[in-house]
Amino acid sequence: MTAPLTLLIGTYTEGPSGLGAGLYRCPVVAATGALGAPRRIAALRNPTYLATHPALDGTLYAIEETAAPALVRLHLTSSGARVLQRRRLTGSGACHLAVSPDGRYLATAQYQSGHVDLFSLGGDGAIGAHLAAFHAEGNGPNPARQRGPHAHCVLFLTDPDVLAVADLGRDCVTLFDLAAGAPEPSANTARQIAFPPGSGPRHITRIAGSDDLAVLCELDENLTLLRRDQAGWHLASRRRVFPATPQDGAAAALRTGPTGLLYASGRSGHEIACIACPAGQAPKVIQTVPSGGHHPRDILLSPDGRLLLAANQHSHSITAFAVAPDSLLRQTPHRAEIGSPACLIWSTAPSGDLP
Repeated sequence: MTAPLTLLIGTYTEGPSGLGAGLYRCPVVAATGALGAPRRIAALRNPTYLATHPALDGTLYAIEETAAPALVRLHLTSSGARVLQRRRLTGSGACHLAVSPDGRYLATAQYQSGHVDLFSLGGDGAIGAHLAAFHAEGNGPNPARQRGPHAHCVLFLTDPDVLAVADLGRDCVTLFDLAAGAPEPSANTARQIAFPPGSGPRHITRIAGSDDLAVLCELDENLTLLRRDQAGWHLASRRRVFPATPQDGAAAALRTGPTGLLYASGRSGHEIACIACPAGQAPKVIQTVPSGGHHPRDILLSPDGRLLLAANQHSHSITAFAVAPDSLLRQTPHRAEIGSPACLIWSTAPSGDLP
Protein backbone atom coordinates (compact mmCIF):
# COMPACT_ATOMS: atom_id res chain seq x y z
CA MET A 1 0.00 0.00 0.00
CA THR A 2 1.37 3.42 -0.97
CA ALA A 3 2.20 5.65 1.99
CA PRO A 4 0.20 8.89 2.13
CA LEU A 5 1.82 12.14 1.16
CA THR A 6 2.41 14.70 3.88
CA LEU A 7 1.14 18.20 3.25
CA LEU A 8 2.59 21.22 5.06
CA ILE A 9 0.27 24.21 5.45
CA GLY A 10 1.18 27.79 6.32
CA THR A 11 -1.62 29.95 7.69
CA TYR A 12 -2.51 33.51 8.56
CA THR A 13 -2.59 33.83 12.34
CA GLU A 14 -3.20 37.60 12.54
CA GLY A 15 -5.21 40.23 10.70
CA PRO A 16 -8.87 40.29 9.61
CA SER A 17 -8.89 36.70 8.35
CA GLY A 18 -6.16 35.33 10.60
CA LEU A 19 -7.87 32.27 12.07
CA GLY A 20 -4.88 29.93 11.70
CA ALA A 21 -2.49 29.05 14.50
CA GLY A 22 0.84 28.57 12.70
CA LEU A 23 2.35 25.72 10.68
CA TYR A 24 0.33 22.53 10.15
CA ARG A 25 0.88 19.02 8.81
CA CYS A 26 -1.80 16.91 7.09
CA PRO A 27 -1.74 13.42 5.52
CA VAL A 28 -3.07 13.14 1.96
CA VAL A 29 -3.94 9.99 0.00
CA ALA A 30 -2.58 10.86 -3.44
CA ALA A 31 -4.67 8.27 -5.28
CA THR A 32 -8.00 9.69 -4.05
CA GLY A 33 -7.33 13.14 -2.64
CA ALA A 34 -8.58 12.18 0.82
CA LEU A 35 -7.19 14.55 3.45
CA GLY A 36 -6.67 13.79 7.10
CA ALA A 37 -7.16 16.28 9.93
CA PRO A 38 -4.52 19.07 9.90
CA ARG A 39 -2.37 19.14 13.03
CA ARG A 40 -0.37 22.15 14.19
CA ILE A 41 3.36 21.46 14.44
CA ALA A 42 4.81 24.94 15.09
CA ALA A 43 3.35 28.14 16.54
CA LEU A 44 4.72 30.64 14.01
CA ARG A 45 3.27 34.11 13.27
CA ASN A 46 1.73 34.35 9.81
CA PRO A 47 3.86 31.63 8.16
CA THR A 48 2.41 32.47 4.77
CA TYR A 49 5.12 30.97 2.56
CA LEU A 50 7.25 27.85 2.93
CA ALA A 51 10.12 26.19 1.07
CA THR A 52 12.08 22.97 1.52
CA HIS A 53 15.80 22.41 0.98
CA PRO A 54 16.49 20.63 -2.34
CA ALA A 55 18.92 18.11 -0.81
CA LEU A 56 18.25 17.93 2.93
CA ASP A 57 15.13 15.98 3.84
CA GLY A 58 13.24 17.47 6.75
CA THR A 59 14.78 20.95 6.39
CA LEU A 60 12.09 23.61 6.04
CA TYR A 61 12.16 27.39 5.74
CA ALA A 62 9.27 29.73 6.51
CA ILE A 63 8.70 33.45 6.46
CA GLU A 64 6.71 35.24 9.13
CA GLU A 65 4.67 37.92 7.34
CA THR A 66 4.60 40.71 9.92
CA ALA A 67 5.61 44.35 10.23
CA ALA A 68 9.00 43.08 11.44
CA PRO A 69 9.31 39.99 9.21
CA ALA A 70 11.50 37.01 9.99
CA LEU A 71 13.00 34.05 8.17
CA VAL A 72 12.76 30.79 10.13
CA ARG A 73 14.63 27.49 9.62
CA LEU A 74 12.94 24.38 11.03
CA HIS A 75 13.58 20.65 11.23
CA LEU A 76 10.62 18.34 10.87
CA THR A 77 10.39 15.62 13.51
CA SER A 78 7.94 12.88 14.40
CA SER A 79 6.42 15.12 17.08
CA GLY A 80 6.27 18.32 15.06
CA ALA A 81 8.73 20.89 13.82
CA ARG A 82 11.70 22.26 15.75
CA VAL A 83 12.79 25.86 15.16
CA LEU A 84 16.55 26.02 14.58
CA GLN A 85 17.06 29.62 13.48
CA ARG A 86 15.17 32.88 13.20
CA ARG A 87 16.63 35.83 11.26
CA ARG A 88 15.22 39.35 10.91
CA LEU A 89 14.47 40.42 7.36
CA THR A 90 14.85 43.85 5.75
CA GLY A 91 11.74 46.00 5.39
CA SER A 92 8.23 44.74 6.08
CA GLY A 93 5.58 42.29 4.92
CA ALA A 94 7.54 39.21 3.78
CA CYS A 95 5.39 37.13 1.42
CA HIS A 96 7.61 34.73 -0.57
CA LEU A 97 10.89 32.82 -0.42
CA ALA A 98 12.87 30.40 -2.56
CA VAL A 99 15.94 28.19 -2.20
CA SER A 100 18.35 27.87 -5.13
CA PRO A 101 18.42 24.41 -6.79
CA ASP A 102 22.03 23.86 -5.62
CA GLY A 103 21.15 24.75 -2.03
CA ARG A 104 23.66 27.64 -1.87
CA TYR A 105 21.29 30.59 -1.60
CA LEU A 106 17.93 31.59 -0.14
CA ALA A 107 16.00 34.70 -1.20
CA THR A 108 12.94 36.39 0.29
CA ALA A 109 10.50 38.99 -1.06
CA GLN A 110 8.98 41.64 1.22
CA TYR A 111 5.73 42.90 -0.29
CA GLN A 112 4.95 45.92 1.85
CA SER A 113 8.37 47.58 1.61
CA GLY A 114 9.51 46.07 -1.69
CA HIS A 115 12.79 44.69 -0.34
CA VAL A 116 14.50 41.48 -1.50
CA ASP A 117 16.98 39.75 0.83
CA LEU A 118 19.60 37.23 -0.28
CA PHE A 119 21.29 34.80 2.16
CA SER A 120 23.92 32.12 1.81
CA LEU A 121 23.09 28.61 3.06
CA GLY A 122 25.55 26.22 4.68
CA GLY A 123 25.99 22.58 3.75
CA ASP A 124 23.76 21.66 6.69
CA GLY A 125 21.05 24.06 5.54
CA ALA A 126 21.92 26.71 8.12
CA ILE A 127 21.10 30.31 7.18
CA GLY A 128 24.46 32.02 6.76
CA ALA A 129 25.61 35.46 5.68
CA HIS A 130 23.18 38.14 4.61
CA LEU A 131 24.62 38.79 1.14
CA ALA A 132 22.42 41.60 -0.09
CA ALA A 133 19.27 43.62 0.38
CA PHE A 134 17.84 45.05 -2.83
CA HIS A 135 15.35 47.88 -2.96
CA ALA A 136 14.30 49.94 -5.98
CA GLU A 137 12.09 53.00 -5.99
CA GLY A 138 9.15 53.24 -8.35
CA ASN A 139 5.41 52.80 -8.66
CA GLY A 140 2.61 51.97 -11.06
CA PRO A 141 -0.59 53.64 -12.27
CA ASN A 142 -2.93 51.94 -9.76
CA PRO A 143 -2.93 54.36 -6.79
CA ALA A 144 -4.52 51.85 -4.42
CA ARG A 145 -2.15 48.98 -5.17
CA GLN A 146 1.03 50.43 -6.72
CA ARG A 147 2.14 53.41 -4.66
CA GLY A 148 5.59 51.88 -4.29
CA PRO A 149 7.62 48.75 -5.01
CA HIS A 150 6.00 45.44 -3.98
CA ALA A 151 8.34 42.47 -4.42
CA HIS A 152 6.03 39.46 -4.54
CA CYS A 153 7.98 36.44 -5.86
CA VAL A 154 11.58 35.24 -6.10
CA LEU A 155 12.74 32.43 -8.41
CA PHE A 156 16.24 31.06 -9.02
CA LEU A 157 17.15 30.29 -12.62
CA THR A 158 20.15 28.11 -13.42
CA ASP A 159 20.98 28.81 -17.05
CA PRO A 160 22.69 31.16 -16.34
CA ASP A 161 22.53 31.61 -12.56
CA VAL A 162 19.98 34.36 -12.07
CA LEU A 163 17.57 35.49 -9.36
CA ALA A 164 14.27 36.65 -10.88
CA VAL A 165 12.01 38.96 -8.86
CA ALA A 166 8.40 39.84 -9.69
CA ASP A 167 7.55 43.39 -8.55
CA LEU A 168 3.80 44.01 -8.46
CA GLY A 169 4.21 47.67 -7.57
CA ARG A 170 6.68 48.62 -10.34
CA ASP A 171 5.20 46.42 -13.11
CA CYS A 172 8.43 44.58 -13.86
CA VAL A 173 10.46 41.41 -13.43
CA THR A 174 14.03 42.13 -12.32
CA LEU A 175 16.93 39.75 -13.04
CA PHE A 176 20.09 39.61 -10.90
CA ASP A 177 23.24 37.79 -12.06
CA LEU A 178 24.48 35.38 -9.35
CA ALA A 179 27.34 33.82 -11.30
CA ALA A 180 30.14 36.21 -10.34
CA GLY A 181 31.39 35.34 -6.86
CA ALA A 182 29.48 36.85 -3.97
CA PRO A 183 26.29 38.23 -5.54
CA GLU A 184 25.41 41.81 -4.66
CA PRO A 185 22.14 42.78 -6.31
CA SER A 186 21.96 46.47 -7.11
CA ALA A 187 19.93 48.76 -9.32
CA ASN A 188 23.05 49.39 -11.40
CA THR A 189 23.60 45.76 -12.44
CA ALA A 190 20.01 44.48 -12.54
CA ARG A 191 18.20 43.83 -15.80
CA GLN A 192 14.51 44.71 -15.90
CA ILE A 193 11.70 43.35 -18.04
CA ALA A 194 8.92 45.92 -18.22
CA PHE A 195 5.29 44.74 -18.08
CA PRO A 196 2.18 46.66 -19.21
CA PRO A 197 1.34 49.48 -16.77
CA GLY A 198 -1.06 48.35 -14.07
CA SER A 199 -0.57 44.62 -14.73
CA GLY A 200 1.07 43.83 -11.37
CA PRO A 201 3.39 40.79 -11.88
CA ARG A 202 2.91 38.46 -8.92
CA HIS A 203 4.09 34.87 -9.44
CA ILE A 204 6.78 33.36 -11.72
CA THR A 205 7.22 29.69 -12.59
CA ARG A 206 9.08 27.53 -15.06
CA ILE A 207 7.11 25.63 -17.69
CA ALA A 208 7.91 21.90 -17.78
CA GLY A 209 9.48 20.85 -21.06
CA SER A 210 10.05 24.44 -22.17
CA ASP A 211 12.68 27.15 -21.83
CA ASP A 212 9.95 29.76 -21.30
CA LEU A 213 8.93 31.34 -18.01
CA ALA A 214 5.34 32.11 -17.08
CA VAL A 215 4.34 35.15 -15.02
CA LEU A 216 0.88 35.55 -13.49
CA CYS A 217 -0.13 39.19 -13.10
CA GLU A 218 -2.39 39.91 -10.15
CA LEU A 219 -4.01 43.18 -11.13
CA ASP A 220 -5.02 42.56 -14.75
CA GLU A 221 -5.24 38.76 -14.27
CA ASN A 222 -3.16 38.04 -17.37
CA LEU A 223 -0.59 35.30 -17.90
CA THR A 224 2.60 36.43 -19.64
CA LEU A 225 5.17 34.15 -21.27
CA LEU A 226 8.81 35.25 -21.12
CA ARG A 227 11.13 33.91 -23.81
CA ARG A 228 14.90 34.23 -24.05
CA ASP A 229 16.95 34.86 -27.16
CA GLN A 230 20.43 36.22 -27.82
CA ALA A 231 19.33 39.65 -26.64
CA GLY A 232 17.95 38.30 -23.35
CA TRP A 233 14.49 37.75 -21.88
CA HIS A 234 11.48 39.49 -23.40
CA LEU A 235 7.66 39.34 -23.32
CA ALA A 236 6.57 36.77 -25.90
CA SER A 237 2.78 36.69 -25.46
CA ARG A 238 -0.01 37.47 -22.98
CA ARG A 239 -3.46 36.05 -22.37
CA ARG A 240 -6.23 36.92 -19.92
CA VAL A 241 -6.66 33.97 -17.56
CA PHE A 242 -10.06 34.54 -16.00
CA PRO A 243 -13.15 35.42 -18.03
CA ALA A 244 -14.18 38.61 -16.26
CA THR A 245 -11.28 40.71 -15.00
CA PRO A 246 -12.52 42.94 -12.15
CA GLN A 247 -11.43 46.54 -11.71
CA ASP A 248 -8.97 45.46 -9.03
CA GLY A 249 -7.80 41.94 -9.90
CA ALA A 250 -6.66 39.27 -7.48
CA ALA A 251 -4.99 36.47 -9.43
CA ALA A 252 -2.81 34.56 -6.98
CA ALA A 253 -0.89 31.30 -7.42
CA LEU A 254 0.66 29.73 -10.51
CA ARG A 255 1.86 26.11 -10.75
CA THR A 256 3.22 24.02 -13.61
CA GLY A 257 2.22 20.40 -14.18
CA PRO A 258 4.51 17.62 -15.46
CA THR A 259 3.00 17.84 -18.96
CA GLY A 260 3.70 21.57 -19.27
CA LEU A 261 0.17 22.73 -18.52
CA LEU A 262 -0.21 25.57 -16.04
CA TYR A 263 -2.75 25.97 -13.25
CA ALA A 264 -3.64 29.38 -11.78
CA SER A 265 -5.90 30.52 -8.96
CA GLY A 266 -8.14 33.58 -9.06
CA ARG A 267 -9.36 34.96 -5.76
CA SER A 268 -11.92 37.44 -7.13
CA GLY A 269 -13.99 34.73 -8.82
CA HIS A 270 -12.93 31.89 -6.45
CA GLU A 271 -11.72 29.76 -9.36
CA ILE A 272 -8.88 27.75 -10.81
CA ALA A 273 -7.82 27.83 -14.45
CA CYS A 274 -5.98 25.22 -16.52
CA ILE A 275 -3.80 26.80 -19.21
CA ALA A 276 -2.03 25.26 -22.20
CA CYS A 277 1.17 26.82 -23.51
CA PRO A 278 1.84 25.31 -26.98
CA ALA A 279 5.39 25.92 -28.21
CA GLY A 280 5.63 29.21 -30.06
CA GLN A 281 2.00 30.13 -29.42
CA ALA A 282 0.09 32.30 -26.97
CA PRO A 283 -1.28 30.68 -23.79
CA LYS A 284 -4.77 29.21 -24.07
CA VAL A 285 -7.18 28.75 -21.15
CA ILE A 286 -8.76 25.33 -21.61
CA GLN A 287 -10.75 25.09 -18.36
CA THR A 288 -11.96 27.22 -15.46
CA VAL A 289 -13.58 25.61 -12.39
CA PRO A 290 -14.78 26.83 -8.96
CA SER A 291 -12.13 26.36 -6.28
CA GLY A 292 -14.57 24.73 -3.87
CA GLY A 293 -14.29 27.64 -1.45
CA HIS A 294 -13.53 31.35 -1.24
CA HIS A 295 -10.31 33.25 -2.04
CA PRO A 296 -7.96 30.44 -3.21
CA ARG A 297 -4.61 31.94 -2.24
CA ASP A 298 -2.49 28.92 -3.13
CA ILE A 299 -2.72 25.71 -5.15
CA LEU A 300 -0.45 22.64 -5.23
CA LEU A 301 -0.03 19.64 -7.54
CA SER A 302 0.98 16.22 -6.27
CA PRO A 303 4.42 14.98 -7.37
CA ASP A 304 2.84 12.74 -10.03
CA GLY A 305 0.57 15.55 -11.24
CA ARG A 306 -2.65 13.59 -10.66
CA LEU A 307 -3.97 15.64 -7.75
CA LEU A 308 -4.43 19.36 -7.16
CA LEU A 309 -5.17 20.99 -3.81
CA ALA A 310 -6.59 24.49 -3.32
CA ALA A 311 -6.08 26.57 -0.16
CA ASN A 312 -9.26 28.65 0.22
CA GLN A 313 -8.17 31.34 2.65
CA HIS A 314 -11.50 33.03 3.38
CA SER A 315 -13.61 29.87 3.65
CA HIS A 316 -10.94 28.20 5.80
CA SER A 317 -10.64 25.00 3.83
CA ILE A 318 -8.47 22.92 1.52
CA THR A 319 -10.24 21.22 -1.37
CA ALA A 320 -8.98 18.36 -3.56
CA PHE A 321 -9.25 17.97 -7.34
CA ALA A 322 -8.35 14.95 -9.43
CA VAL A 323 -6.31 15.76 -12.53
CA ALA A 324 -7.75 13.60 -15.33
CA PRO A 325 -5.60 12.00 -18.07
CA ASP A 326 -6.51 14.96 -20.29
CA SER A 327 -5.09 17.24 -17.51
CA LEU A 328 -8.51 18.76 -16.77
CA LEU A 329 -9.68 19.14 -13.17
CA ARG A 330 -12.46 17.13 -11.55
CA GLN A 331 -13.46 18.19 -8.03
CA THR A 332 -13.52 15.38 -5.46
CA PRO A 333 -15.64 15.31 -2.29
CA HIS A 334 -12.50 15.53 -0.16
CA ARG A 335 -11.66 18.60 1.90
CA ALA A 336 -10.01 19.62 5.16
CA GLU A 337 -11.09 22.43 7.45
CA ILE A 338 -8.31 24.77 8.63
CA GLY A 339 -8.18 28.43 9.57
CA SER A 340 -6.89 30.82 6.89
CA PRO A 341 -4.65 28.54 4.79
CA ALA A 342 -2.11 30.57 2.79
CA CYS A 343 0.58 28.20 1.48
CA LEU A 344 0.77 24.50 0.57
CA ILE A 345 3.92 22.42 0.00
CA TRP A 346 4.84 18.74 0.29
CA SER A 347 7.01 17.60 3.18
CA THR A 348 10.40 16.09 2.37
CA ALA A 349 10.85 14.46 5.78
CA PRO A 350 11.72 10.73 5.61
CA SER A 351 8.67 8.51 6.01
CA GLY A 352 10.16 7.01 9.16
CA ASP A 353 10.22 10.45 10.71
CA LEU A 354 6.49 11.05 10.36
CA PRO A 355 3.73 10.10 12.83
